Parts: sequence; C-alpha cells; structure tokens
Amino acid sequence: MKIRLLLLIISVVGFAYAEISFAPGDGTNVGLIIYSPDTGKTVYSHNADTLFSYASNLKLLTAAAALDTLGGGHHFITYFGYDTKNATLYIKGGGNPVMVMEDLYLMARRMKGAGFGKVDTVVVDDFLYGAQGFLSPPGVKERGDKSYLAYISPLSLNYNTVAIAVTPDSTGKKPHIEIRTPGKYFTIQNRAKTVAGTEKKLTVNAVDAGGKTMIVVKGRIGAEKRYAAMYYRKIWHPTHHYIAVLLHYLGQESEPILIRRELADSVFSAKFIKPKLHYSKPLRDIVRIMNVHSSNSTAENLQFYLGSFVKGDATQGVEVLKEFARNKLGYEMDIINGSGLANDKNLLKPAAVMELLKYAYNDPFFRIDFYSSLPVYGEEGTILKMPGFDNPGVARAKSGLLSGVAALSGMVKGKDGKAFLFTFVVNRFEW
Repeated sequence: MKIRLLLLIISVVGFAYAEISFAPGDGTNVGLIIYSPDTGKTVYSHNADTLFSYASNLKLLTAAAALDTLGGGHHFITYFGYDTKNATLYIKGGGNPVMVMEDLYLMARRMKGAGFGKVDTVVVDDFLYGAQGFLSPPGVKERGDKSYLAYISPLSLNYNTVAIAVTPDSTGKKPHIEIRTPGKYFTIQNRAKTVAGTEKKLTVNAVDAGGKTMIVVKGRIGAEKRYAAMYYRKIWHPTHHYIAVLLHYLGQESEPILIRRELADSVFSAKFIKPKLHYSKPLRDIVRIMNVHSSNSTAENLQFYLGSFVKGDATQGVEVLKEFARNKLGYEMDIINGSGLANDKNLLKPAAVMELLKYAYNDPFFRIDFYSSLPVYGEEGTILKMPGFDNPGVARAKSGLLSGVAALSGMVKGKDGKAFLFTFVVNRFEW
C-alpha cells in the first residue's frame, strides 16, 4: 500500500507542504528529521539512526569539510611561467576544479600581454594527485567514456569533458560534427549518414587515441532534424587536453615537446622566468557550483585536494571527510567518496546528516558560506521544479537521486518565518 509522504515539510509544524506518492513498503526505508534551531528541539524524527544511502546529499559533507579545512576564501592556484631564452612554458596544476574555456582564454590573453611568446617546450607538473596525473572517480567500478566517469586531475578543463554537436546535412551525406572545444587535441572519425526524415539513431564515443581523444560517430540522423544532437563525453588525457587548448588561445599552431616533471614553486620566481598565476574562484563559490549543479567531478576534485592538502596523498581524501565527521560531528561515516556515487557503499544516518546541518547553522559565518551554496527551492539547480509544490524560495536544500534512492536535506522557512532544518531520505523504492 502506498504511503503518502511529505517531501519537504510536515503538517505537524504547520508548514505549507507538498505531498508526493512513493511506495516505501512498511516505512522502514524512510528517514526523516525536522529540527528547530529556534527552540533547539527536534520537531519530528523517524528512523534517525538507520543507515541509508543518501546519494548526492553526501556532497553536504564534502562542502562542510572543505569549507572548514580550507576556508571559504581559499583559492586554487595554477602557476604559469615562460622562459624567453629557451621558449619554454612551465605549468603547475593546483587542483582548480572549475576551470572552463572562458577562464583559460582570459588567462592566455594575460600571458600574451606579459610577454609569453612561441613555445618550443612545455614542462608541466600535474603530480598533485599522483604519478599518473589524474585519478578515476573514487569508488566507481564502471569504466567507459560517459561524462560522469571523467578523470579527476590537478589540471582540469571543462570538468574534463567535451561537448559534441551532430547536425544533419542533405540526405545521403555525412552529418556535420562539431567539437565544442578548440585546439588540436581531438580527432574525428565520422561513420554516420544523413537520412530522410527526423530519426536519430546515433552512437557517439570518445576513444583513447594515444595522447589524444578520438570522437567516433556512427549511425543515422534525419535531414529534417531542426537542432543539433548533443553528446557529452569524457576526455582521456586531461593534461594534454588542457595544454592543447591553452596553446590554441596563445595562437600557436605547432605542437611543442611535452615534459612532465615536478616543479617547486620557486621555479616561477626565478629571474629568467616571466610568471603568471591564475587564482580560481573562492572556495565558497566553487562549493556553490558543486551543490547547485550536483557536480560529481567538483566533489571528487575537492576530496582528492583535501587528501593532498591534509595528508600528502590524494587517495586519502575520503579519510579527511571521515575525520571531519568523527571529530566535528561525533559520527562515524561509512563512505567511500565525497560525491555520493555508489549507493550501496555510502551509508549515512539521518541523525548524522542533521548534526552536519546543525554544525553549519550554529556558526553564523560558516552558515553563510554553507547554506548559500545550496540550491533555492523552485528557482535553480536540481530542485528547480518539483511536483505539487508551488512556493519557490521557501527552502535551500541539496537533492540526492540514484536508483531506488531519493534524498533532500537543508533549511526551510515555516509559515511564521522561522527556520527549520530537515533531512529526508527514501531507499529501496520503485519509481
């Protein structure tokens, strides 16, 4: 029998609320806590100490641990230097998780203005996360070219993914394929055909092509399709990709020699080097990007950075998250990553999630950075639209969604204008 659950707000506290129908069985797979900071009391609690998969709600822990450890004003620094005598470009990756093409283009303009010229050799330090220069998403066994499987690297561009647009030509001809990232990093293999009508039966794959990524397109697309078919895939060599796009923006056509080597920061202050540093957005803004868009890549990058920053080993980032939970929240958390992927491996108690929400709320300055990073209900991000509830702006909350898992946690405003903290989770249900 279906049990009608209250997704955000319970009538017991007199809120405006939305009723959503799930099939949660006997209620043992539902967790819910509502807490009043004003009174310091729990308004409602159900299965507070039961372990649940919380999916992307785990990003709340990553956000809190990163803000607590690094501070909201922390910047990720990418070092650039140019040796005019030897035409050598030096680059040291600092783990900026949100570098995009527009930012790199502006940085290239600054570099050209500072006297960076033709590049014969690139010496790059991409060792922050280990000898390989990148790591796979932690705790995810699946392998392939899907964008959510993109590598995590200290030199990351466009979240290490690429957008591919396939547009039909006239019937019988190959469609047009546009790589929405410039430079000489990508190659294209077009095996597709334009056919009559509006059908679309395409497969688009990103293939490792020895230091480059080859985009392979097969199938059919109708000549009457009005818009390009868009696909998003991971790139296979983050450092090569980053450098290729940068060189394009620097106006260089030839491909320089690439040398990977660890670089001390002092290299960029040497007399013969023209230095230029890129400072990322402050961490408080990066955490907001992560939570509003539920970016797994950003969460995993923060996890690895915390491992490097605190323990000198990127793979120990999950231990930093666990220690934060243990030392600051008083809970042991059974998790394997900071993004929430792998729903049978990341298990949290509603009571622990509520303790995290309370921890963030009780420090007024921490509260600003943490709660302002959450999507505004009915207005943006993953909670832009939800059925049966038409009170936009009444809550700031992080959603979580995986197969058989739905979660929502954050802050909501009552009818009397007072704030309430809540965490809600359902596991093992059929959509």
